[in-house]
Amino acid sequence: MMKAIHQLVPNLAYGDAISNESLVVRDMLRSWGYESEIYTDVCDEQVADARLPLAEHRKVSSRKNGIILHHSTGSEVSSYCKSLSDKKILIYHNITPPHFFHTFSDSIHEKLDHGRKQLKYLRASINIPVCDSDYNASELRSIGYENVRILPIAINFEKYRERPPCPFVLSRFDRELTNVLCVGRVAPNKKIEDALKVFACYQRINPHSRLIVVGKVNMFDRYHSFLFDLADELGVKNLHLTGHVSFEKLIAFYHVADVLLLMSEHEGFGVPLLEAMFYEIPIMAFKSSAVPETLGNAGILIIEKRFDRIAEMLNIVLSDEALHRRIIRVQKERLQDFSAEKIEQRLRRIIEDFERC
Repeated sequence: MMKAIHQLVPNLAYGDAISNESLVVRDMLRSWGYESEIYTDVCDEQVADARLPLAEHRKVSSRKNGIILHHSTGSEVSSYCKSLSDKKILIYHNITPPHFFHTFSDSIHEKLDHGRKQLKYLRASINIPVCDSDYNASELRSIGYENVRILPIAINFEKYRERPPCPFVLSRFDRELTNVLCVGRVAPNKKIEDALKVFACYQRINPHSRLIVVGKVNMFDRYHSFLFDLADELGVKNLHLTGHVSFEKLIAFYHVADVLLLMSEHEGFGVPLLEAMFYEIPIMAFKSSAVPETLGNAGILIIEKRFDRIAEMLNIVLSDEALHRRIIRVQKERLQDFSAEKIEQRLRRIIEDFERC
């Protein structure tokens, strides 16, 4: 048995899905008797105590130990991993196609392109490749990876149950207006502009409504400005772009939401889909990338971006009580496929095979 299985991440960010998963995986590995730490040089202050500097990993690196590398962008961490003798698991979370950022950020475009090139560079050194979804796995297979395992993103929903929602958000965004919620980075691939176009149509049906967009915006200032200009052009009222929020505020926004609208054109998995299932919020999501795979037969899948039609369907979902109940029931059933027990069983099988490499 390996003594230690450590994780390498490009960054450890507060509230980030990949970062949260690395914490869950670390706790599972420790519970199975492994020494397990998370190594990175980039982290948010709120989670700094959960990581060690990357340079510290050299002291414990050994061909008798294991590494789990999380890869989602171009990173020095991935280059460092390639140089090590430790056995390696790659967890590939997908890299957003660079073309989405061409208009808004040259530096992000280059970083994402570099990350895709690193995937090919890493291939020969990886013992077990793992992906969040079969959508992601298909990309690895296309560049020569074999026997790719599927491990949906591990989410600790006990934390969602235990933390109280932010009372300010609950009172500020109460149910006087219908709350249409979007959750995720405010980035070009998320197509927030399409959510705005849907909402503009819906607001003509129901003027007593607001659009709440929850997600980090700081790296994409040009895109952020573009969205506000578009909202003015469309005549949208009651638009709230919250930026990055605390976990308690995120929970509160789910509490006040009436529907989750996801118009993204690139998702490697889609954690907000599971969060909405957990909070019993009906989901309407565009059929792209890994979204159909994560939803299964749950939610409402948008096939074509005809914004007026989507707005009409949104109104039906919010006004038809029988349909609403049916959507919630199927979503709750689908959420069971991502239970902590099932994810732990999958990871355990992967680690058992890793031991035999």
